[in-house]
Amino acid sequence: MTEAEAIRLFKCLSDKSRLQILKSLAIEDMYVERLAERLGITAPTVSFHLKKLADAGAVSSYKSQYYMMYSLKKDTFETSILEILQEESDEAEVQEQRDAEYRQKVVDAFFEYGKLKAIPTQRKKERIVLEVIAQAFEYDRIYTEREVNIIIADFHDDFCTIRRDMVGEQLLDRDARGYWLFLYCPPPDLSKKPRPSIPWMRMTASSIPPVRIFFSMPINKSLSDRWIFIGRHTMKNDE
Repeated sequence: MTEAEAIRLFKCLSDKSRLQILKSLAIEDMYVERLAERLGITAPTVSFHLKKLADAGAVSSYKSQYYMMYSLKKDTFETSILEILQEESDEAEVQEQRDAEYRQKVVDAFFEYGKLKAIPTQRKKERIVLEVIAQAFEYDRIYTEREVNIIIADFHDDFCTIRRDMVGEQLLDRDARGYWLFLYCPPPDLSKKPRPSIPWMRMTASSIPPVRIFFSMPINKSLSDRWIFIGRHTMKNDE
């Protein structure tokens, strides 16, 4: 039993009437009217609870003459709680399902007959809306700004805001040639000549020309015949 199946089963067993139905089916298979009479509740209520139990994998049904009989799925309850706890978690799958449900909920709320009713103010919801609009663009094509505006205008009149937000959300990219889907890497523009590269000059001590130093005031005579050191280069003082 997976983690998702266990959660669904535990939620189903949290109702007292459903537990009573399972206790009765543990004794023998029964049909709806018999269960309703035994438990003292109406037949529609029993049918409702049986549907929930069947969805959780707790009961199964089969037809016998004129009745739809229900039986307990004993193999479901043979799994111990310890085995469920030791089962590897499928939280990532559950989260993915939640994200898909949330995404569909946002799409249903903001789109009607293929038109965007309003631009969401929340960034998460706007991202979902922009991803839906991005599906109208071809992957390996460069669009002009006018073409982008026409496509977006099919969804909403404020194509300027949506176009800007799609670039900001990195759904569209652009340069002087136009717009394209962000994941598409267009070929380089061969009409423009590449800028010539300037090679780096390796500077060495021997390649640096000598530098003459001029003093604005007299210097000590003892220094006149000495070599003046500047960094790694030397030169003689010529006064």
